[in-house]
Amino acid sequence: MMLIAHRGLLYGPAKEIENNPGQIEHALKLGFDVEIDIWYHKKYDLSIDEWYLGHDGPDIRVDIQWLQNLPLHKIWFHAKSIPTLCKLSQETWPLHYFAHENDPVVLTSSGYLWTYPGKQLTEKSIMVLPEVSGMAHIEMFARTVRGICSDYVVEIQNRLNR
Repeated sequence: MMLIAHRGLLYGPAKEIENNPGQIEHALKLGFDVEIDIWYHKKYDLSIDEWYLGHDGPDIRVDIQWLQNLPLHKIWFHAKSIPTLCKLSQETWPLHYFAHENDPVVLTSSGYLWTYPGKQLTEKSIMVLPEVSGMAHIEMFARTVRGICSDYVVEIQNRLNR
C-alpha cells in the first residue's frame, strides 16, 4: 500500500512548509510517495517553460531538472491549471498526474481513483485526507484501498505497523 505525503507534509497541516522542495525531498527520503501542487507557465515572448509549486497559486519556482531528478514513480502531480494538465499529458517522463476541484473522484494518469474524503472507496482508490472524515477506522480502510494520501502519513504509518 502506498502512503502519500500530501504536499510533502508528514505530521499535519503546515502552510509554511507545504509544497516546499526541501520538505518534498525529506518525505521521499523517509520512503513516502508525495503529492505536490504544480503549475506550468509558458513565457511565449522568451519561449521559456516555467514550473512552480503552490496550492493557491504558483508560489515556488522550480527548475525542470529538479523535477526530472525526483523519483517520478513516487510523485503525484496535482495539476492546478488546465495548461499544467495539458503540459503534463505531453511529457515523455513516466508520471502520476491528475486535476480536480471538488470532484468526488478523478482518474489519475496511471489508472488510480483519486477519491475525495468520505466518498466510496475501491481497490483502485487513493483515499485522500482520511483525517477530514475521521481516522477511527483507518486500519480497516487501509486493507481495501491502493493508497492513502494524508497530511498525517507518519501517524498512519505507525498505526498500520502496530
